[in-house]
Amino acid sequence: MFQLKHVFIIAAKDNFFYLNADALINKAGVDPNKMVVLVFGASKTDLDMMRKVDGVTYDIVNEQNIAALMEAKTITFMSVNAQNSQYINAALELDRNMVDKVHIFVTDDEIDRWNHSYKKYGELKVNTSPKITQQEIDVINKLRLFIGHSGTFFTKVKEILKRDDVKFIDAGVIFDTLACHIVNPLNDAILKNEQLAGKEQKILIGTKQKSVDLNEIKSILLSLCRYKAGESYKILIMWHKKHRKQRILLDLFIIWLRHVRRQTIDISYVTALSPVAYTALISSCSHIVLQRRGGASTVRSYLKLGKGILCVSAGSENEFGFKKALGLDVISFHSSDELVSGILNSKIDARLNAEKTIAEEFRSSKVLSALYG
Repeated sequence: MFQLKHVFIIAAKDNFFYLNADALINKAGVDPNKMVVLVFGASKTDLDMMRKVDGVTYDIVNEQNIAALMEAKTITFMSVNAQNSQYINAALELDRNMVDKVHIFVTDDEIDRWNHSYKKYGELKVNTSPKITQQEIDVINKLRLFIGHSGTFFTKVKEILKRDDVKFIDAGVIFDTLACHIVNPLNDAILKNEQLAGKEQKILIGTKQKSVDLNEIKSILLSLCRYKAGESYKILIMWHKKHRKQRILLDLFIIWLRHVRRQTIDISYVTALSPVAYTALISSCSHIVLQRRGGASTVRSYLKLGKGILCVSAGSENEFGFKKALGLDVISFHSSDELVSGILNSKIDARLNAEKTIAEEFRSSKVLSALYG
């Protein structure tokens, strides 16, 4: 059933595999006919309604195809968590050699959860918030093969797991916020439009809803006013329509700035957007103030255009990932005043950041091409 095939086992609600598979095929040159997707937590109807990549075979996880995993060339899970650990364990227990086939695509989600436990207990322990189950811990202690950017994750994973036999397939994320056949013409249109009309001075605070605290937003707005820059930049904030109380508080703060401090602030709230609209919005910004963790895939697509500047909190996971691990030139800040000063005075080479980001994607694509060839 799976002889010489690359099997990916994903959750029915997985939001990233479609883009990852699309990138593997279109950027890494992986043959879609060699890819099989097994979905857990799905009915036949759910499977029929899933967004699928052309040429890739999809099926629901069952005892028969789990047993047949011994024939597979590789087995890949998109992260380790309470939901998929039983399937990882089932694959590992088929044969002693399965540990050399099972790969885990590392995300910052599990690293954050594991690190929280490690800092608190000095090891991985069962926890409710963030959730770590005993079965997940048992599986983690068996796993050897991880896929992820070594400079970002390898040292931390070895430290947390306290093992020397962990091996990293040194490949970072290569997918964008949209499939290749959509994002490429969209980026071309965005760049051509900017050549004609220029780029707006627009600051996005956080790449997703609730990613930046209300007090942090207020502090940034106050600093913009302090530096007399409130009129120079349009401010965008991702906002959930149900967060009415915090929206009222922020609106009152802006009214205070305008009528008491006599400061002009041009601010827009962004609620739910389609993937295409979201990507276009991100690409239109001159600066992105990234949350402490998460949003890396979004920012990669943004940086590759070579038209925007990334701002990250000093000491954050994202500062480590982008500045130290990937060697990009970013605005690091300890305070909102330092952030705004950096925005006003930075001489960051956005084109060089684009070249580095594209080169890293190309390198990772070659590594993944070798793995899934």
